[in-house]
Amino acid sequence: EISLGLVGSEMCIRDSAAGEHAVTRAGARPGDVLAYWGKLGYAAAGLAVLRGGQVGSASAAALEACAAQLRPRPSVEAGRTAREYGATAMMDVSDGLAVDASRMAGASEVTIRFDPTAFPKLVTGLGWTRYELGLDPWALVFAGGEDFGLLATFPADDIPDGFLRLGTVESPAYAPVLLGDRTLDYPEWDHSVSYTHLTLPTILLV
Repeated sequence: EISLGLVGSEMCIRDSAAGEHAVTRAGARPGDVLAYWGKLGYAAAGLAVLRGGQVGSASAAALEACAAQLRPRPSVEAGRTAREYGATAMMDVSDGLAVDASRMAGASEVTIRFDPTAFPKLVTGLGWTRYELGLDPWALVFAGGEDFGLLATFPADDIPDGFLRLGTVESPAYAPVLLGDRTLDYPEWDHSVSYTHLTLPTILLV
């Protein structure tokens, strides 16, 4: 029987048939594959649209981002699937991909190396934010918070459907997280800036 639980502040998956082993952020191993379930940067982009009062004239892409901010999809089923596929580590991404990946790397005592070729499509999907909001799509992908997707590592390239391969896990190097050979230094997401969504019209919550 697979069940959900909390260890500290992080979601974990327990398999009672396997002695209640919890899959936490601390189990990533060199040689593992890093994968992600969910959207990246959309919630932060949606927050920018909402705070700017641009909902009435927003594009379809902007409205999709607003929905990501107001009605995030929980990663519970993705967590169950990842556990069944033998995930070695997992955690939700709520403070930005770069920051949360560095936390996983620190807890697992490894380096996470993002594959640069995995990101152009993700960035292109947020290209509208550069022109409509004046935001950097790369910063949204790596530092945008409140997407609540699931970051997981797996012992082989056989990752579950719905997960996107983002990189690999390696022995500790000169930084906890790398994009190719480049270090990443993005700030942690400030959740206090999103509290204003509580006063938005309820029509956006449907």
